[in-house]
Amino acid sequence: VPYLFYQEFNVYTGGYSVEYGRTTGGVINAVTKSGTNDFKYGAELVYEPDWLQDTQHDNPGRVSRYDNYDDTSLNLYASGPLVKDKLFFFAMYEARKYQPRNTNDGNTTFFDGNSDSAFWGTKLDWQITDDHVLEFLAFSDDDNLATDSFDVGADGSRTFENTTFNESGGKNWALSYTGYLTDAFSMKAMYGENKRNANVHSLTDDSCTLVQDRRVSSDFIGCTSNTSVVAREDDRKAVRLDFEWQLDSHLLRFGFDHEQNTSDYNSHYPGPGLRYEVNNIPGSGRVNGTPVPAGATAYVRTREVRNNGTFETDNQAYYLEDNWQVTDKFLLNLGVRVEGFDNKDGQGNSYIKQDNMIAPRIGFSFDPKGDASMKIFGNAGRYFLPVANVINIKQAGPFLDRRTFYVFEGFDANNIPILGEQIGPVDVSQGDGTVPDVRGEVDADMDPVYQDEFILGFQQQLTPSWSWGVRGIHRTLHNAIDDMEITWNGFCETDFFAMANPGKQLTVYGDTDCD
Repeated sequence: VPYLFYQEFNVYTGGYSVEYGRTTGGVINAVTKSGTNDFKYGAELVYEPDWLQDTQHDNPGRVSRYDNYDDTSLNLYASGPLVKDKLFFFAMYEARKYQPRNTNDGNTTFFDGNSDSAFWGTKLDWQITDDHVLEFLAFSDDDNLATDSFDVGADGSRTFENTTFNESGGKNWALSYTGYLTDAFSMKAMYGENKRNANVHSLTDDSCTLVQDRRVSSDFIGCTSNTSVVAREDDRKAVRLDFEWQLDSHLLRFGFDHEQNTSDYNSHYPGPGLRYEVNNIPGSGRVNGTPVPAGATAYVRTREVRNNGTFETDNQAYYLEDNWQVTDKFLLNLGVRVEGFDNKDGQGNSYIKQDNMIAPRIGFSFDPKGDASMKIFGNAGRYFLPVANVINIKQAGPFLDRRTFYVFEGFDANNIPILGEQIGPVDVSQGDGTVPDVRGEVDADMDPVYQDEFILGFQQQLTPSWSWGVRGIHRTLHNAIDDMEITWNGFCETDFFAMANPGKQLTVYGDTDCD
């Protein structure tokens, strides 16, 4: 989103109100521009050519001097009244062109990218009456980066290989209502949706096959500039209600917010969806726990990895806060936030659910002189962090990891391994394509991630232009949730996964390609 779209930023690095949550580091509250009774318009052109950039030095194994980019953006905006004193608009359009270029490690591939996706955004403000305001915000930050890849020959020549598309961003909107119901009581209601794409695909996804001859190298053979086809869309729906009530020396603030995060995810290997790996027969003569047929000198492991599902997390919170002006010099802030997080698997069942997490917060500000030239302040509070939706995708979806072993009988004309006799059974121990029962992997009484924070500070105004201050911050992260994988690299290829039961011994299961 262009900076010109914003009116101001409020940055809270600690000690923030109970209206904010689901963070342990800070909050950035962004206010977008709005129209007024005065018509305004403008333009901004930003041009960053590659010929004004310094040339990077080559490093061992990488020719970095070809890494550069061209970046150009033309921003046009206008604002003003649609109906004087009643209805106002702000609109923006930014044309963009971004062209990154770089080489990979080993200098075997050159990448030439291009993106010309534009940004647009608008804000409408309707002053229904002096006491009622309706606001509508919408913008699109869709982006599609198309990258051509070229195979680099020993003489520096380049041969076109593939075009990969990286799609990101999405369309977003929010509708807000503010009502000043009495001189002392007001409310604000908001509903909004945020969409974000994260898609990766290429021109050769249907025709390319992933092949590795691991007897020689771990590099892929053939057209392999895109090793995974991914389609993901994250949809965040948020609603909140906020109230303010002035009661003499008390400003009461209370409210509710709820967000539903949904991820539609689909990933697989390109081509037929299989990855071929050619390996030497180990000295034991056994592969996949099975003796290999006589005369076999190498084997092929085919691997099919897929994950396709819809995953949801629901987060909600209630808060209550009292800003109490105890005296003319002393302000006390007392607040509490009650959080709830609910992560669901690929079938919509809750598998990580954390309720009734109470986050108390207290703060004070003392003006010793009573003229706002000096301030002593402090805060103490607790902050909870939810489990991200990506954990649902990786752990609680219909994940398939099918591995089949064959005798290797050479390559065909397209460098695809020719499969001989199957060795041992098909292995789906890492995922059989169904939504797993994760009760053995996830602690049913899992404690949430939370942090306690303590702040004490002093600030003094020296002149109208200068002030000084000091602030001390102590933060303690009391609990963390770990996603653990145990891997052993020994005499042969081994995949491990672990299952821990509270109060019991850690059990490690191994899937090995040898004895």
